[in-house]
Amino acid sequence: MELSVWGKHWGLPSIDTDCLITLAYCQFSDIPSLTVHDISSKWTSSIHCFPVLTQKNTIVKGSDRIIEFLKDQKYDCDSHLKTTNQSDCLAYTSLINKKLMPAVEHLFWTHTQNYLDITRPSWGSKLPFPLSLILPISERNRIQHRHENDCSLKNLTEAARNLQIINNAKECLNILSSKLGDKSYIFGEKPSSLDALIFGLLAPMNFIGALPTNSLLVHLRCCTNLTRFCQRVIDNYFPESRDELMRIKNEESEKMKEKMKETIELGEFPHKRKQLLIASIVVIGSMLIYAIAMGIIHVEVVHDENRIPIEATD
Repeated sequence: MELSVWGKHWGLPSIDTDCLITLAYCQFSDIPSLTVHDISSKWTSSIHCFPVLTQKNTIVKGSDRIIEFLKDQKYDCDSHLKTTNQSDCLAYTSLINKKLMPAVEHLFWTHTQNYLDITRPSWGSKLPFPLSLILPISERNRIQHRHENDCSLKNLTEAARNLQIINNAKECLNILSSKLGDKSYIFGEKPSSLDALIFGLLAPMNFIGALPTNSLLVHLRCCTNLTRFCQRVIDNYFPESRDELMRIKNEESEKMKEKMKETIELGEFPHKRKQLLIASIVVIGSMLIYAIAMGIIHVEVVHDENRIPIEATD
């Protein structure tokens, strides 16, 4: 069995959320002899062509269909769930797709500055020219069109629509955080397909250090059990990513220290210049007094006898 996915980026197992979901599910289901292929730099017609699962003559595309196919093959990480939990799994999946997914898409694709600074160059590094220019903008346009035609958002202005998308996601995060509680995973000590979905969507927000601070990111970091959940999945199922993320974190920490050092030095510079000026004046003054005292420099006061005195008149 072979799985083709977009390759690693930002220290994560894949640059793509759909691929992250699929990879997490495969890890949770403990599929033997699964070979994962990085298809970065290959020609493709769309970003959504992957992930792709191949088993002999069977080809399955997309995380939803791949998970359904794997369950039919008895690779089911939901098999331990009770009937009520399985129903909850479907309900939470629907909630996430409706409220959290659009916010993640907005954060990386329709938010102009994030798209220009992070998404486009990151995807550009995974695609051959000229696809590196074509496919990211094509994906951005596709997502924008879907958001604009969403029935619940259709009659809103762009600013109001984006605000509603973020507020919906915050509400969803609160619900997920409450459901997770102090457990390792949503339904207990074993992960499920719902955990794979949550991880695939939250991991990029949680681990990408270059992502500018925003209200949704701040809200996620306040849900500390969700951030710990993301780290738990990385630690337990993606050790290579764990090491890479640690390396990136250390590098960012060193850069931050250097930046703070430069800032402190820059802040001290005016004081150093003032101290240097005072010291220079003192030294020059001392040398001048010494020279006069030793007779090296003579100071004479000359009276002009020819000067006509000026008398004050009434």
